[in-house]
Amino acid sequence: MNISQFGVRLKRLFGAQAIPGWLLLGWKILGELSTAVFTARLSARIWTFFTSPLGNLVTILLGFAWLFAVVMRPRSESWTEKLANDDSIDMNKKLILCGTSTVPYMDGVEPYVDVTFRIVNASVFPVMASGSPEGNAIYIGHSGVRHPLRTPELAEALILNHAEVGNLKVRQFMPLAFTDNIAAGGGKIRIDFSLVKITFRSPLTRPFIWFGDEVEVTFPG
Repeated sequence: MNISQFGVRLKRLFGAQAIPGWLLLGWKILGELSTAVFTARLSARIWTFFTSPLGNLVTILLGFAWLFAVVMRPRSESWTEKLANDDSIDMNKKLILCGTSTVPYMDGVEPYVDVTFRIVNASVFPVMASGSPEGNAIYIGHSGVRHPLRTPELAEALILNHAEVGNLKVRQFMPLAFTDNIAAGGGKIRIDFSLVKITFRSPLTRPFIWFGDEVEVTFPG
């Protein structure tokens, strides 16, 4: 139990459930400060016991035991907290891919393809994609031969609120040796991003990894 958790538990000493424990302790304290009869309705036997040395000890122990139980009892989750905790598990599965698109740029010194993954945030948390992707995309030639490409770049940061749809854009640079084979593939190539890891963060959950998918790039004739 860390310091912050201890502080939360300590606040329970001042809640409604701590009242019986405080009453037991307060009863003994007031009994020492006043001669008034607090338990007139109790039988003489019970009064005699609780005013005896043993009764004093039992009362004090019961009071401290009650307060200890209030502080240490497991905190019950509200339905909203339970929903959030359940949703924080397998967060990568809460980002659902609902489409892809590609735009090739072949006229520059280093050709590249901007790939857009259209995803919906099905979690209750806002999420943000930022930083650098990890892993390598795979170029799939028209003959089925697979070649690793350099790690793609995140074209722009993405923030998605609950139930929001957005575009996750990555930029994949293409070696000239591969773009020369475009004609052989009928003006199309495939790139597999299933090994590319993109980190998402949320203010309420741990960072998690989302993987891309295979896309088809069509080049203008």
